[in-house]
Amino acid sequence: MEETLETERLRLSPLTEADLDGLVELDGDPEVRRFVDPLGIIIPIEPGERRTYEWERFVSPGGFYGVRERVGNAFVGWIQLEAVPDREHEAELGYRFRRNVWRLGYATEGGRALVAHGFEVLGFRRIFAHTLNDNPASIRVLEKIGLKVAGCWSYRDMPGVEYAIERGDDGAAGAS
Repeated sequence: MEETLETERLRLSPLTEADLDGLVELDGDPEVRRFVDPLGIIIPIEPGERRTYEWERFVSPGGFYGVRERVGNAFVGWIQLEAVPDREHEAELGYRFRRNVWRLGYATEGGRALVAHGFEVLGFRRIFAHTLNDNPASIRVLEKIGLKVAGCWSYRDMPGVEYAIERGDDGAAGAS
């Protein structure tokens, strides 16, 4: 069962219908979209269609946590820790934040908490993430969380990399 997690500055809670307006606004920002949908073919442009997309992709399936600031309760983004059916005991880590909180360390702070939770509570053996090579900020976040390069990856012929961390790795959040 998914539960609410708290860090020094953030509260991570399973996404609900109440988060839809924040999700629609987040994915409506062209600067956010260029990193997560660089070809403009996945996230709908029209807000009503985007609302349906957000519900079906992020809220309904579970594994996605809305991120709110503990002080003021502002919705600032989401973090994903989603089990992957064809990769036993593995989960995918992902995140998306509003531009006004970029470079505040929220992705690193929330990601560390969720990786620890994934190992200690959810029992995953390995947690991985994907990023495109032209997203150095995301690469830095993954490295700060403790993930290491695990191999090449591509998205629609755009080069990227898979990062991963295994339970018990040195520096792993939640490593014993």
